[in-house]
Formats: sequence, structure tokens, C-alpha cells
Amino acid sequence: MEKAPLFTNDAIVFGILMLLLGAVFYTSSQKSGFWKKFYKIVPALLMCYLLPAILNSIGIISSETSDLYFVASRYLLPASLVLMTLSIDLKAIYNLGPKALIMFFTGTIGIVVGGPLAILIISFFSPETVGGIGPDATWRGLATLAGSWIGGGANQAAMLEVFKFNPEKYGGMVFVDIVVANLWMAIILLGIGRTKQIDKFFKADSCEIYTDVDGVFTTDPSINKKAKKIDKISYEEMLEMSSLGAKVMQPSAVQTAMTNNIPVQVRSTFSEKSGTKIISENDIDNKNVITGISYSKKNAKVSIVGVVDKPGVAADVFEPIGKNNINIDMVIQNTSLDGKTANITFTIKQEDLKKTLSIIEKNKKKINYNKVTHDDKLAKVSIIGAGMISSPGVTHKMFRSLADEKINILAISTSEIKISVLIREDLTQKAVKALHKTFGLN
Repeated sequence: MEKAPLFTNDAIVFGILMLLLGAVFYTSSQKSGFWKKFYKIVPALLMCYLLPAILNSIGIISSETSDLYFVASRYLLPASLVLMTLSIDLKAIYNLGPKALIMFFTGTIGIVVGGPLAILIISFFSPETVGGIGPDATWRGLATLAGSWIGGGANQAAMLEVFKFNPEKYGGMVFVDIVVANLWMAIILLGIGRTKQIDKFFKADSCEIYTDVDGVFTTDPSINKKAKKIDKISYEEMLEMSSLGAKVMQPSAVQTAMTNNIPVQVRSTFSEKSGTKIISENDIDNKNVITGISYSKKNAKVSIVGVVDKPGVAADVFEPIGKNNINIDMVIQNTSLDGKTANITFTIKQEDLKKTLSIIEKNKKKINYNKVTHDDKLAKVSIIGAGMISSPGVTHKMFRSLADEKINILAISTSEIKISVLIREDLTQKAVKALHKTFGLN
């Protein structure tokens, strides 16, 4: 007689499964430590299928006695598909342009046609591999696989229900899906490290990025209508602009192009205009003092008042913050007149403020401060330009422009080609417009 599972109540079984999924989602979200390394090797999706299968195998739960699959397939799955559909950003998809949509539909058709074609080819060499009748039919499993490649895991589960594939063999299809996806990712990552050889083989000398705008602008056109398209911009300037709030390109993409010295053309999918060329600074003839102005909102400032002015105090402040994966931006340290105490001020993302304040409070004895103040309605405005290296007076010009607009500067950070200031968030547009005019970008 077959031994009964430990848990037979569907409510309890459902709770166990939710706890397992919650544990997977939580551990896979960790940005450091053991779990980050673990999920680099073992995909989280595989664990979502593997853990319930293990519980079923050791007799904790049983798929044969439980009605959860029926409930999930009839109610939870349709609900998840509806929610997934509602979450689709149709405007963003439209903004991708016709070329991206054509590529998507071409890939979809390729996947749909590829399945039957693969079965046909393999049937000539190994008919038993593609055999099976009813729920065991291989083509039904491949249909779930195609569903995953077109619409993700939820779509794969929906295809399982539609085509009535054997649930026991379904795990194999999930495994194939994960293995193929990771192999393809490995090929892509391998290719990134050999871009020069690949470009040489295909005789490629540039990269084109298509977006919903005509190129890179001197600032955000939505905040300043006088923003102009930049014809040429250096890798260094584009990297600063993208890291400081410009959304037209990701910093990692710019870094890859710069490392491999690959010119990038940013163009609109809706027009034939030339767009903006991102190239080496040496290839730009006319270097403006200031190329563009970027901004980022939702910044917060934290000031730790009255810390002992001694070596290591800054490390004591920022070490626990860094261990919690909170990025520090601007840092200012002021020493009191008596030279015994100091104030440390730094900026973070608004979303990290609550966590940061909690960390500081937990380490109060170690840091030894008098009080902590904060402000969470701030913005960072930056001017970027390779020309400022050889142009004295840029700093004064920027500060004077803001002063004329009655905009108070709360913090300052600089580099060779960038000056950033922290201001009140509601003054962002005013500051951007003033600086845009001051540096002749109108």
C-alpha cells in the first residue's frame, strides 16, 4: 500500500508552496553573498519547479491527491495571464518603432515554424525521440517550449494547459528551456569579450541604436523645449550624461563601446535623420566647453553632525552603508573651529533614505555623533563637457547663473568634465533652463 503524504490538506500544501516560492524570490533578490553566487549557477525559475518536485518525491506533498493543480490551472493561471497582459506598456512597445516590432514578429514566426521543422528533421534519424501519443506527444511539449520563448514562463504554463502535455514530462521541457537560454546567454557574453574579432569577421565598423528620439540632446526636451540635438559627442561625455540621468543610453552600453572603440549612432526609428554619433574625443573637431546638461530627481541628503574628527571616522560611517548595497554620491566633510568635531554630509537615492537612517542609528555608538538631519526632496543638476578641462571660469559661470536665479547650492561634486550641484527638487527645471542659456546651448 502506497504511503500517504505528510500533508493532504490543500490549504496547508498551498501555504508550503507559497513559502517556498517566497524563499526563492527573496534569496534570488540578494545582491551579495552566497545566494548571488548560487543563482548565477542555478536559475531561480528552475528552483521554483525543483523544490516542489523534491517535496513530492520524498512524500511531504502529493500531486496525485491534491487538487491544487486543477485550481491553479483553472483560476490562478488565467488571472496571472490577465494581470501580465494588463501590465504591458503598449506605448513603450509602440515607441520601439516598426523595425523592432518586425524583428519580434519575425522571431515569433521562426519559433513557431522551427518546432515542426525540428520534429521533421529529427524524425528521419531518430523516430522514437519525437514519438509519443496523446499527453506524451513530443510536439505538445515543444509547444510549451515555444510558448516560453515567445511569452515567458507564464505563457509556457498556459501552453501546458492548452495542449495537455504530460505534467511529469513537462519538467524536462522546463529544463531544456533553461539550459538553452543559459547556453545562448553564454554565447552572447562570450561574444561581448570578442567584439573586435567579430566586427572584423563581419566587417562591421559601427553600431546603431534605435530609439524614440532623434538622438542625444543637450538636455531633456521635456524639461526644456530649447534643447538641441548633438551631432557628435565623446564616449566620456555620453558616459557622464547617461550615468547622471540621461535615459537615451545605458552606461554599460557606452562603456562597452568606449572600451572597444566602436562608434555608436543613436537614431530614431521614426525618421531617416542621422542622429547623434558617439565617438572618440580625438575624432571631434569642434569641442564645445559644455556639451550637455543632465539632471536626476529623487535624491536625498543626510548630515551626521558632531562626529569626532579623527582618522577612520568616515570609514566607520560608510562601511555599514556600503555593506547594505547603498550607493553614496556626493560627500562633504566640514571640521569645526575647535578642530575636535566634524559634520559629514552625503547624498543617496531617495528610496534608500529610510534604510540609511536605520543603519546610522544602529551604529550610533561606533560612529559617536550628536544628531542626524536629512532632506529627501532634492535633485542633482550637472553640466558635462570635455572642453571645460582647458576653459577656466566654468565653475564660476555655473554658480553665478544659479545665484542669479536665486537657486541655493546644497552640495557640489566635480570631475575633469563634469560639475554637479545638489538643489531643491522643485527648482530643477528652472536650473536646467538657466544653465542651458548661460552656456550657449539654446
